[in-house]
Amino acid sequence: MGRDAGCDDRSEAHGKEAAGKKEVFDKQAQELADEEAAAKELRQEIRRIPTDAGVYQLDGDQLKIFKLADAVTHSDKLKNGLKTLIPVPIMSGKSTLEMNGEHSENVITDERPEFYLQLSLEDSFGIVKVTPQKGVRIVEHIELEPVTKTVTETREPVEIFTKQLTENGLYKLWPQEKLPAGEYAVSSTTRARWTRASGISGFGEGGPDAKLVTACLPISAVRCGCAASTSAAPSTKFSNIVCRVRGRHTAARLRDSRPGDRQGCPITLSIAGPVTVSGQHQAWLIPLLETGWVAYISTTDAVCYHDGHRSLNAHTKDPIYEVPIFGDDGGLRDEGVIRVTDMGFAEDVLLDQDKFLTAVLSLPEFQKKMTGTELRNRLGVLYDAQERRNGVQAGLLATCHRLGVPIFVGAPSDGSVFLNSMKLWAMQRAGLIPDYAFELDLHAEVFEACAYHYWGCLRARQGRLRR
Repeated sequence: MGRDAGCDDRSEAHGKEAAGKKEVFDKQAQELADEEAAAKELRQEIRRIPTDAGVYQLDGDQLKIFKLADAVTHSDKLKNGLKTLIPVPIMSGKSTLEMNGEHSENVITDERPEFYLQLSLEDSFGIVKVTPQKGVRIVEHIELEPVTKTVTETREPVEIFTKQLTENGLYKLWPQEKLPAGEYAVSSTTRARWTRASGISGFGEGGPDAKLVTACLPISAVRCGCAASTSAAPSTKFSNIVCRVRGRHTAARLRDSRPGDRQGCPITLSIAGPVTVSGQHQAWLIPLLETGWVAYISTTDAVCYHDGHRSLNAHTKDPIYEVPIFGDDGGLRDEGVIRVTDMGFAEDVLLDQDKFLTAVLSLPEFQKKMTGTELRNRLGVLYDAQERRNGVQAGLLATCHRLGVPIFVGAPSDGSVFLNSMKLWAMQRAGLIPDYAFELDLHAEVFEACAYHYWGCLRARQGRLRR
């Protein structure tokens, strides 16, 4: 009996130990689950904030964007409008940084509002209280010592909490205490002689009459301003805009230099990167092609593949949007989003593009051996038909077909156009489809490229270009 009692005691002890371990395990599992849920929620929160420099606020499902506002430095001797990019004003004595109107058009009733600030540079930032006075709001007082050129800036800051959300300059900020009703500004300051205005916002707190205002604080006497929230709108692709501006500038320089007239030979243009997926081809590449100075294009299979996305029947309302380039790719994968640099789109876009290309490559006119230039010219015909049918802007392949500009691809097998052909080839080999005879003639394509170069040399010797 005693031995049985001892066994029972040990069993009971083991049971308690097991129960204790299970309790610890369950607690750790719950903590991990909570951490993962919090991390997922944070990833979703970050993805809702545009990557353009500026100030934003989330209100339920709505994104509020704070626009750029005009601010002026005001003194007895000068009143200079400070907008996007300006040099340091030369001032002496006392001045004020002001915004028009005693009250903002925007109202915030939350006593401790949360803001998201996306910086383009390593800025300092914060919330300041502004003072309504005779038709303006004074953001800060500025005093310039004329001999030493020392600038003293006096403002009324609000104590805030901050949290860095990403490594590329996205912060969350909110006041430590409840804000009394009044006029406020969310602002950033870049210590530089020159600055580009970025989105900054301001607000008023404490009741239904609280107003929202925004101002960018002085930067060593450089001023810029931002104000007023609006309803959400699709974020502009800032990095894409930069590329478009540079591309247009380059295209304009080539156009204006008239290289064909000066050198007597055409241009061969080599391009790579997310040119079509980002829309840059419509911004600057196609206008350059239309000048008539480009003999042919050398690019990648991916550029030709992504050129078809916007003309797909199910995706005519531009399916491509901006995503953080240094964001959470795992989170994007969970949501079925494909990322190309800072461009994102649903995985269904690729699947529908593959269906389109598979159907195209199965057409009778493609069942032969041909060069890649002929393949892409034929694709241009079909892309053009899709674009016209769906009322979307002409793409690269359609434009090249219209202008008679050949498209060469140095590595045709390294892209999804050819991978769709490879799929059909494998299906035919496996007996899943009766026939598939498309084949790329790389020898003829290389010979064709050489012929264009030879033709260009002849044009150069003749001293003129005939198109």
